[in-house]
Amino acid sequence: MNTGQPLFDRISIRQLKTFALVYELGSLVKAAQRLSVTQPAVTKRLRELERDLNVALFHRASRGVEPTAFAHTLFAYATTVLSTLRTAEGAIEAIRDGDGGSTVIGVSPVATKLVARAAIALKARHPNIHVRIETGSYEALLSGIESGSIDLAVARFGTRQNDKRLTRRVLADEPLRVITRADHPVIATAPKTLTDVAHCEWVLPTPDEVVRPEIDQAFRRAGLDMPRKLIETTSISMTRELIAFGNALTISPRLIYFDDFEANAFLALPVELPIRLNPIAVTWRRNATMNPPAGRLLTAIEEAASELA
Repeated sequence: MNTGQPLFDRISIRQLKTFALVYELGSLVKAAQRLSVTQPAVTKRLRELERDLNVALFHRASRGVEPTAFAHTLFAYATTVLSTLRTAEGAIEAIRDGDGGSTVIGVSPVATKLVARAAIALKARHPNIHVRIETGSYEALLSGIESGSIDLAVARFGTRQNDKRLTRRVLADEPLRVITRADHPVIATAPKTLTDVAHCEWVLPTPDEVVRPEIDQAFRRAGLDMPRKLIETTSISMTRELIAFGNALTISPRLIYFDDFEANAFLALPVELPIRLNPIAVTWRRNATMNPPAGRLLTAIEEAASELA
């Protein structure tokens, strides 16, 4: 019930954080797991928040909860509050520790190598900075950016390219290539089209992966069915093993297997692919003040992208 007190006197940061996670994840159970608390504790915080605001924030659904119009409005402001607090926390930690603080970065699989190199370089220069790396899909990472739980996200950007609330900086615009091990027998046939290699063994992303529809379309444009000798996987490490120790080909950016190319273990076949993907970019909230550790990590990311180009 509204007692006439200002909103900031009636709700807590803990309530806002819990609310934002439930909104973002659409589940009380998942929010409880993320917060390392019980589901009843999450429910209690939400009920207290709803009582203080005198509105309903969520409706129960078959798979979790669905936000009300009140929740949509509150989320827009709650994320700003939480992001600002995280920025202040990082800045205070950096001052207190001399050159420390913390930052959180989200990364999609395509940018794993790039972010790993950036994190290594950052820790070499600023060993006291604590870095947390979270993985997820492009949309999941954007949700983290919006909620303030992630400072930076590195991924091949897709939807919402014109979202004025976000700032993006392109890091790499690498095309997809047909990749195999350097001593694969098909190399001797000098393949130039997908038709030339369609009979080979393949390992490709599963149909629900972002890039798979583009790959399927490439085969269709070539007048081909999907390969019969096909293994599908979401695992980059599994794909690498099947290429390195089997006879599989894959379609992927070279960046994912950068070390294998550097060691001359993998190569890209000169096969033309009619596929154009969005570039890999680093994204952050446009109007949020970036804390010092995140700013240092951003610099390291841009340097790593230049080195891997």
